[in-house]
Amino acid sequence: MTAHTSKHGKTTFMGTMTLALSLTASLAPAALTTGPQVLINDPFADGSLNKTGAQYAQWYFVNTSTAGTSWNTVTDNTAPLSGTTMQNPAGGANNTIAVAQWNQVTLGGIGNFIQVSFDLRNNSTPTVGAVQFSLCDSQGTSLSANSFGNTATLDNDNGYGFYKNNAAGTGFAYTEILNGLPTHFSQTDTINWANTNVHHVILRLTLTATGVQQDAEIDGIALASRTDTTPLTYSFDTLVLSDNASSQVRVDNFLVSVPEPSVGLLLGCGALAVWGRKRRRQHP
Repeated sequence: MTAHTSKHGKTTFMGTMTLALSLTASLAPAALTTGPQVLINDPFADGSLNKTGAQYAQWYFVNTSTAGTSWNTVTDNTAPLSGTTMQNPAGGANNTIAVAQWNQVTLGGIGNFIQVSFDLRNNSTPTVGAVQFSLCDSQGTSLSANSFGNTATLDNDNGYGFYKNNAAGTGFAYTEILNGLPTHFSQTDTINWANTNVHHVILRLTLTATGVQQDAEIDGIALASRTDTTPLTYSFDTLVLSDNASSQVRVDNFLVSVPEPSVGLLLGCGALAVWGRKRRRQHP
């Protein structure tokens, strides 16, 4: 998986892109280049949750309760966390969802992937709740403000995610998000994060000959993968993150990236040829 980018790492923003890589007759993996194109690289170095730089995220917050509150910023220098981090302060923010968006990208060829990584640390040992995050297609629903009292802004989301129960310690689940509703597919691991240690998390979604493959990694340990053979979407423009553990989880060093396509494989914007999006039957 792509190496972790630290708060002090340098990246180059490549702008809006749609990946439309040609498929060979044998569906062999498409050639990938030497480096990623960065959609989000947010170490919160500006001390805020606003988009003050080209690669920084504009964070918005959604809660079904009208009494819901936003996540906030707090200083935490527990390496690799550094300086300002984003924190769920619990209380009114306990069930608040953090959302960041970018210009949509589409996985248009076998071997294309999109990946999110970040660091997290619970400020107190969690005994309840779970951390979950996903990469989704908003289907054109963009956020421009916080939303407390409903989650309608996320009701169109389709995508894939990762879920880990804090209280259970070990074990996790991959999720499929259909119209904002998650379905969990339980997996096993031996990693316990019911503690106050820093954990580095990676989720990668890869287009394969059989569907969209979900891969995850915690603290450098690769977890079992799974494949959705009837993909919900090939396009992504939204990161959704939630934690309801009341443990004041702190997150830092968000990186969302896709592989940079070879020049010879990148099609003109007026002649994009991507796989058609399959529509799954309605959620039961």
